[in-house]
Amino acid sequence: MYKVSEDGYWQIDEEGSKLVRLVFDMYISGEYSLTELGKELKSRGYFKNLSVTNVKAEMYGLLKNPIYRGIRTSNNIYPQIIDDDTWEKCRKKREENRTRSKAKTPHLLTPLIRCSCGASYSVNLMDATYSCRVKHNAVEKGLLHSPDINVNVIESLAWYVALQELHEDMICKRNDAKETYEEEIRIYNQKIAYSRGILESTMQRRSDLDENYFVHGRFTKEKYEELTKKQNGIIKAEQDNIRKYEAAIQNMEKQIQADITFDDMLDSLNQSYDTLKNGTDMETMRRITHRYITDINIEPWKGKATSFWKKVTIRTIHDMGKKKKIEQLKEQGLDNMTFTLVGTFYVNTLHKKAYWDKDMINCVPMVYIERLTRKRKDTRINKK
Repeated sequence: MYKVSEDGYWQIDEEGSKLVRLVFDMYISGEYSLTELGKELKSRGYFKNLSVTNVKAEMYGLLKNPIYRGIRTSNNIYPQIIDDDTWEKCRKKREENRTRSKAKTPHLLTPLIRCSCGASYSVNLMDATYSCRVKHNAVEKGLLHSPDINVNVIESLAWYVALQELHEDMICKRNDAKETYEEEIRIYNQKIAYSRGILESTMQRRSDLDENYFVHGRFTKEKYEELTKKQNGIIKAEQDNIRKYEAAIQNMEKQIQADITFDDMLDSLNQSYDTLKNGTDMETMRRITHRYITDINIEPWKGKATSFWKKVTIRTIHDMGKKKKIEQLKEQGLDNMTFTLVGTFYVNTLHKKAYWDKDMINCVPMVYIERLTRKRKDTRINKK
C-alpha cells in the first residue's frame, strides 16, 4: 500500500493503493459481508496463498487501519489513500454489520425494510410476512409500527423494481455504461484466469493421483475414490464458473455494441423476468436487489377499509435521475408515462397485485415467486 521514497518518506504504492480502495468500495456497497468479500477477492485472484478465514482477518484489519486516512502514527506520516467520506461510510457499515443478526438469511429484503419506529423488518416464518422485529417487544410497546406485508408479494415487487434498475443500467446506456461494462468484463476475466489456474493445478493433482494409484499402488481403492470425487467436484465447479463468466462477458459485449430501441428494451426486460425468476439463485437476486434498492417503506393505504391494501415506497440509487426524466416527460406532454418511473406502489396482498397509481389502472407485471407459505395452525375448536 505504501513504499519508502528515495529521500526516506512514505509514499503511495499505486498497485497496492488500488486494492485498498477496491476493498473499501466493495465493503461500503453493502453487497458483501467480510466473508463474502474475502471469497470475491480470492475469486479475482487476490490473496491466492491465504484461506478465506485469513483474508477475512486481513480485510478486518485493513478497514480499521487509520493510516489510510493519512493519519500520523508515532513518527510516521502516511499519504492519504481513503478520503474522509469513504472512511465514515465504512465505519457506519461496520457498525451496522455488528448490530445485525449474523444468521445467513435466505430473504431478499433484510434489512432494506424499515419500520416507522426505526427498527428493521425481519421475516415471520409462521405468518410468511415481513414485520417489525421489535413489534412484540414489551419495551417498545408504546411505539407505532408499520404494518406487516406478505413475503412473496413484497419480494416479488422489489425484485421487479431491481430488474428495472438493472436494465436501465444495462440497456438505457447511461453515460458511464460503457466504462461500467468494460470494468465488469475486466473483473470477469480476472475470475476466469483464477478459475483456470485452479482447474489446471487440480487436473495436475488428479493426474498425479491416477499415477500413484494405478502405477505405484500408493492408495487404497477407498482413499483413491474419496480423493477422486473431491477433485472431480473442484474441476466441475471451476469449469461451470468459466462457462458462466464467459457467457456474462459475451452478453456485456453485445450490450456495448447494441443499438437498443425502447421496444427492444421492453422485450429484453420481459425476457429477463422469465429467465431470472426461474433460473437465478437467491444469493444473486439478493446482491442485485441490494445493489439498486436503498430502502423500502411500508404503510397502510389510508382511506381503504381493508388491511390487505398497503402503500409501498421503494427508493433506488437512480431516484434523482428519475426525477429529471419525469420533468422531461411532462414538458413533452407525456404525463401518462411518468407512472412507470415513480417508486410508489399500491399493493393488495390478498390478491397479490400491485399498481403504479391510486386509480389501480396500471398494474405491475409481478415477477411472483412463491417461497413461503403461512404455517400458523388453526387453533379454533371444532364444535360438534
